[in-house]
Amino acid sequence: MLDISVYKVSTTKTIDLSIIYYYFYAPKNNQYTMRISFILALLFTVAFPTRQADASPAYPKPVQFTQPDGSTITLTLKGDEHAKWAMTTDGYTLMSNAKGYYEYATTDNRGMLKPSGVVAKNSENRSTEDAELLSGISKGLRYSKEQTQMLKSIRSIQNSEATRAFPTTGKRKLICILMGFKDKAFTKTQADFNNLFNQVNYSANGATGSVKDYYLENSYNKFNLTVTVAGPYTASHDMAFYGANDSDDGDVKADTLVVEAVSLANPSINYADYDNDNNDTVDGVYVIYAGYGEEVGAPADAIWAHAWQIPTTKPATTYDGKTIKDYSCSAELSGNSGSTMTSIGVICHEFGHVLGAPDYYDTDYEKSDGDFYGTGNWDLMAGGSWNNHGITPAHHNAFTKVNIYKWATATELSSSASIEIPASITNDKAFYRIPTTTTNEYYLLENRQQLGFDAKTPGHGLLIYHVDKDVTKHYNNNDINIKAPQLMYPVCASATTNPGTTVSSYGNISSGGCTFPGTSNKNTFSDQTIPSAKSSNGALSGIALTNITENTLTNVVTFNFTKSTTDVKVITASSINCYPSPFSNNLNISSQGPLKSITIYDLTGKIIVYQTATGENIQTVNTSALSNGYYLVKVVDANGIATTIKTVKQ
Repeated sequence: MLDISVYKVSTTKTIDLSIIYYYFYAPKNNQYTMRISFILALLFTVAFPTRQADASPAYPKPVQFTQPDGSTITLTLKGDEHAKWAMTTDGYTLMSNAKGYYEYATTDNRGMLKPSGVVAKNSENRSTEDAELLSGISKGLRYSKEQTQMLKSIRSIQNSEATRAFPTTGKRKLICILMGFKDKAFTKTQADFNNLFNQVNYSANGATGSVKDYYLENSYNKFNLTVTVAGPYTASHDMAFYGANDSDDGDVKADTLVVEAVSLANPSINYADYDNDNNDTVDGVYVIYAGYGEEVGAPADAIWAHAWQIPTTKPATTYDGKTIKDYSCSAELSGNSGSTMTSIGVICHEFGHVLGAPDYYDTDYEKSDGDFYGTGNWDLMAGGSWNNHGITPAHHNAFTKVNIYKWATATELSSSASIEIPASITNDKAFYRIPTTTTNEYYLLENRQQLGFDAKTPGHGLLIYHVDKDVTKHYNNNDINIKAPQLMYPVCASATTNPGTTVSSYGNISSGGCTFPGTSNKNTFSDQTIPSAKSSNGALSGIALTNITENTLTNVVTFNFTKSTTDVKVITASSINCYPSPFSNNLNISSQGPLKSITIYDLTGKIIVYQTATGENIQTVNTSALSNGYYLVKVVDANGIATTIKTVKQ
């Protein structure tokens, strides 16, 4: 697959790896050669922030990008604020050069990725020279390990402390500041954005609702956000000063725009009103900047939507006795052309970071190319922020609602029961937690229905998340789902393999086949099914969800639950022995008297093996065809007395 063209780090400074290539590896007379003072200054700048910036994933569909000379190319954006690249429709890796053009990427004799010097074009517009160049370039080129390790060493400095989270319950206040640039005026009004943030049942431009509507619905009316909108004001510089990826200084000054914004708004804002927890720090500032966002294909001069902190290297920003540090920002307009006002998807995603949620998409663009699906289009903090072009963003996932925001509670299942789950969109107790045999690893269940802000999710039914024991260790680095095994993801019912080391092994997460029963009509989930309920390390869980059914009229999901390791009633008799335990390819049954029959059941009650005994008191059953897992063995002796024994194949 493809790899990185630009990394953005810490204080939203950008390091273009093509620049790193030219400084360290290119001939010294190369036009891209830089001063060592810049590299040292850049490293000093990123050495002191507290946490890696959180960002919105790129718009997932092909976009038309306008090169600086006015020509256009259709490409797919990849990555987020920290790591962004592009690929042509026929699979060639693209890198952005110092002038903002996308060029074909190539490699030198050391395997270092670099711009080719040839501006990229759509396949139908390529010249003979383009074709000749591409004939010697492989598709899906990647950065070398040496290049990416340099970025990793810089980024690893950033993660010493998590961003302080905004309070997640009660009536809360947020300040939003509208900012134009000297060369790009803000076109929408303060009233337009006041409605987008605060209007109940907001419907402008086909909207499903406002930011307030979104968070009221997600929090079961526990979090009531009111946003004060100030501006628009005009920044002191052109957009490129804050947003450009410039080879002369290699940085983007989005944080400088925020510093200007809070200063311009100060005369009309009492910042003390926005310290929701009275700790002398404003809980969050949201900046809307004029024009389009780079995450949807705007030119390199634009800013990519993100959430971050004003870095400690800048003078403290204090007004009305309150320090301003945390901020989020995104663009005024939707897409990369036209005049349609932005939708709420990116805003809700970035504010989700302010509330304390991590990203659940694959944020690693070195090893996996950002290809793992994570929670996909089921989740605001993954691809779901772009559902219906961001107009109808998906709900937060069950893990965030239950464990981070504390808006919902999950009932633990530990013994056999018949379960009925209403839609999680309307019930804060419609969540279930099922422990596995691996400490702190469990399954989290919710019933997702295409209602409200979930109307544009991929499907409906029972969503079963696999939660790994190490998930909380990866909050600060924002790398929960960067590799296999992923740490928090929906188990895809339609997957044809158990999750392994490849992206495809997780199934099509963003599809109607992900839920149970879903479009694949999968109504059982156990150690014996595919995908299975086993732990990430392959350990048997003993879990079985059977007869999973969805009532599409009432939107209720029901199933039967058993957990064999704790609640299977085993009847033992001194006259019956079942060995070895665990068994493998053969299972021996012995008795003090003659045997009549042997039946082996799986935990769903399905008969796997039935064998009539020969009247002897020792019987061997061939079990080589059985999958590993727990089984019930029913032994009937010559007197008709039945004995049931629990055992396991490994």
